[in-house]
Amino acid sequence: MKSRSLIILVLAAILMGAIATCPASLFRSAINTELTGVARLENVEGSIWHGDAVIVFESKQLQYLPKTPVAWRFAPSLLTSGIFAYALKINSSSGKASEISGEIIVGRGLSNLHIRDAKLQAPAAAILPLLSPNLSFAAFTGQLAFSTAEIAITPSPTLVAAKIAGSATLNWRNANSFFLLGSAANEYSIEFDGRGAEGTFMLKTLSGPLAAEGQGARVLEKANPYNAIKFSGRAKLPQALLSRMGNATTWLEQIGRMEGDQLIFNWNGRL
Repeated sequence: MKSRSLIILVLAAILMGAIATCPASLFRSAINTELTGVARLENVEGSIWHGDAVIVFESKQLQYLPKTPVAWRFAPSLLTSGIFAYALKINSSSGKASEISGEIIVGRGLSNLHIRDAKLQAPAAAILPLLSPNLSFAAFTGQLAFSTAEIAITPSPTLVAAKIAGSATLNWRNANSFFLLGSAANEYSIEFDGRGAEGTFMLKTLSGPLAAEGQGARVLEKANPYNAIKFSGRAKLPQALLSRMGNATTWLEQIGRMEGDQLIFNWNGRL
């Protein structure tokens, strides 16, 4: 019996040693397959427990972004909660406004995907056009800052049935656009509250002359295998800005319709 136990211990030690030193490059092909058309990993080094790589963006909307370093390490503290997780640092040594950067913990439990302690930043010009092609013409500037303490996503065969629990905040700092013709920068906040299979969004202005407000929600559409996001709101444009814009206000029709000094917008997007 003692010999059998010893053999089992030796084999277990060998197996754990093999896993601990298993190079991350072995998983590069599988990860790149999942990211096809969006991004790919290059210069993968380290093991599955800790390492680093470079993200190369390939999608039409993101391909202008520079190569982005990412480092990962296993987060064993979440094992007590039944979550196998990694802490990711993205471009942590950069700080350039044109790049994506930040930290996030991503893990998988028995039934949920978990996102914790996320603090991410990205240029608005890269992210906003992903929501709707109509937003690409506006040449938005400023930085988007995403943060959440925890979000739990229950996967499903179709995204429309995915359950999202938790809350998150997206701040748009130094927000501006070419059609605002030198107007002072604004700061906005969108708060997400996920409950069950749906979730709500609230837009509010934190500072700046262009005051905007709105609300939206995920809408379940059984006939469509994707989440639909419906958002509506209004933005009040200062008279001085309207005077400078003149006929250029027709550009705003790409986003909504003008009613006096207010822009009324209704947007439908999909995830």
